[in-house]
Amino acid sequence: MNRMTQDDVRGAALEWAIKDSLVSYVRAMKDGKVAVQLPAEEFAGGFRFPAEPEISHDGSLRFTGCVRLSGHSGMLRLQFEDPWLVPGGSPSDPWTLTIIDPYEPGERMVFARIAQVSAGAGIALTASGTTLTEDGADLFLSGPYE
Repeated sequence: MNRMTQDDVRGAALEWAIKDSLVSYVRAMKDGKVAVQLPAEEFAGGFRFPAEPEISHDGSLRFTGCVRLSGHSGMLRLQFEDPWLVPGGSPSDPWTLTIIDPYEPGERMVFARIAQVSAGAGIALTASGTTLTEDGADLFLSGPYE
């Protein structure tokens, strides 16, 4: 589950619990590495990506930072950089999660679709029904795994 919390624009953050079994698998490898690039940070429940300082005019919630998972002598390399929550055009597809495309410089990848975004405790928004898109699933099978 992904959760966006916002005290104000400066305090906004996306908290992303990248699948624990995947992160644990990478860390258990002899050469496995979980690298977090600032301003993102790791916390007990996952990874926190702070909001970009400038407000988006298209309704998207933009966050910054990078988490890279690597191992198997470079054969496994997953990169989750600068995630954005982008509102969709219909109630059946209200949001998407995009990241910088690690294989197409200058492009963004629609990584996941989010079925519902709802108000949580306080001013938090909670995303549920998150599923990988075809491109998001292909990220796990790109490069040497292809």
